[in-house]
Amino acid sequence: QEHRYEDARPLWEDALAISREEGADTLAVTQLAGLAGLEFHMGAQEDALRIALDALDQACELENVALRVWLLDFVAAFAVGSDPAAAVRIAAAAEAQRRASGGGLTVQDLHITPAQEAARGSLGRAVREAAWSEGRGLDLEDAVSAARSLRPVSVG
Repeated sequence: QEHRYEDARPLWEDALAISREEGADTLAVTQLAGLAGLEFHMGAQEDALRIALDALDQACELENVALRVWLLDFVAAFAVGSDPAAAVRIAAAAEAQRRASGGGLTVQDLHITPAQEAARGSLGRAVREAAWSEGRGLDLEDAVSAARSLRPVSVG
């Protein structure tokens, strides 16, 4: 919360290790989301996207709908730089799912700009609105598939 991301990273990593050791899988997924947010704030957008997608995969394994929706928002926010239209579609799907389920966490909770807002600099209004409209029609599984298609290619 104090924007001391580099100082916070080892603490989050330790907490994640403890959660995994104790079998606190849901907490571990939220801690991965926190690590993704740290990476994003430190300028490592591809790493943030990879971590968010790993967390999304784990939330799917846990069959945790609320976490999947929240992580879709993360993926969307982190993918704006590489595919803004897809990011807006995924963010719209997450918003529709969040409303249908009665609420939930958002990326703003971790001081991350939502994809729809971040895409304003790279997409015209008509394209943003079309992507938003299309995304609102995606069900959760289709939104997760769309998010997974944005995984950065590993080099090396």
